Amino acid sequence: MNQNPTEHPDIHLLQAASSYLMTRYSLRKSPDTAQGVVDHLRMLLSRPEIQASDHSMVAYQHLLHEWTTILSKHQQPESAYGEVRH
Repeated sequence: MNQNPTEHPDIHLLQAASSYLMTRYSLRKSPDTAQGVVDHLRMLLSRPEIQASDHSMVAYQHLLHEWTTILSKHQQPESAYGEVRH
């Protein structure tokens, strides 16, 4: 499928990438991966298809809240996940 670079990424690609990043994070708790999850969830929430569905909006907003919390733990001076961030 050819995609115009000015268009948004395909919603299915965003969903697959988000799932992959969440799985990757479960194997190795990396702040970069957590940031990737947050970024992808924000992109999903900006999609018209998601915004048109109350159920999808609630689900993705909940996920974004959870992943923002995870990311914030990585950004603390002494990370809850055993990594020190300076």
